[in-house]
Amino acid sequence: MSKILKSPRRNLVLAGYAIAFIICVPVLKLSAGLVILVLLLLTAAFVLIFFSSVVAVMGNYLFALGKEEKGAAYLKKALDMNTASPAAHINYAIWRLRAGDADEALSCLEKARAKNPDIMARKNIDLTSASCHWVKGDIEAAITVLNGMIHTYEYVNAHVLSTLGYMLLVKGDLAGAEEYTRKALEEEPSLSSAWDNLGQIAFNRNEKSEAKEHFNKALEFKPNLPDSLYYLALIHEEEGDFLQALRRLDIAKDSKITALNTVTREQVESLRQKIEPLARAQELLQHGEELEEEDYDKPESSVLESSQEPPASGPPEA
Repeated sequence: MSKILKSPRRNLVLAGYAIAFIICVPVLKLSAGLVILVLLLLTAAFVLIFFSSVVAVMGNYLFALGKEEKGAAYLKKALDMNTASPAAHINYAIWRLRAGDADEALSCLEKARAKNPDIMARKNIDLTSASCHWVKGDIEAAITVLNGMIHTYEYVNAHVLSTLGYMLLVKGDLAGAEEYTRKALEEEPSLSSAWDNLGQIAFNRNEKSEAKEHFNKALEFKPNLPDSLYYLALIHEEEGDFLQALRRLDIAKDSKITALNTVTREQVESLRQKIEPLARAQELLQHGEELEEEDYDKPESSVLESSQEPPASGPPEA
């Protein structure tokens, strides 16, 4: 009820219903049929006024189901109709950000901020804004927004802490990156992006064995995480295991890679082109070694027996 009272447009429609009853029944003394007709017309007006909200709800629902492209089409229509839904603006901003359009995403987020969002929506606006600044290459602005969230809100979730951890990693503050990433994992131990953070931190410290453990942990929770797959491929390449590197890159190639990933599709494709001929050569070498081992392990008697001529048959017995 409080939300209805806060909306002038809803109050206007409710007032219309009240006026219809006051005028149609006691003043105009209209029949019941005409009263119903007037109410139906008012209902149609209500639907038209709030049609953008219906479209926004549909878009947000499809977006939440993972049908992002279809959901984004509904969200765009809702935004064009100036929907009052902050979530519609936020989700469409995320859609544009994943496509690499950080400027349009920031514009949508500013409009969302003007739609009287609740505290959860404000946190989503801030977190997405930080990612926009990172995509634009302004890492300091991203860190400022995230630090602001930690000091402004009584509680921030693991995604905020993990994102700040990654931003500090990009800045080169490995100690700070590890601190916030481990805080994120304390909050949500199954957060794959946080395990990937730890892997990249160890990788930057040249602690490859530890990095492998963290990347593999990330893949336990998200098997097609392209970031961890890419860095594991780099480690396998360094170890000389080109076949395993190629397997990792094949999975990464077929996974979803957006502007919000820490690696690009171009990086994955470039490394794969480098690794593939080495992996094929390694596969042929291993196959040749297996054939040699088979020949070596074959019993000598069987070789001799196969080369002997069959004995001649004797004359029939009388």
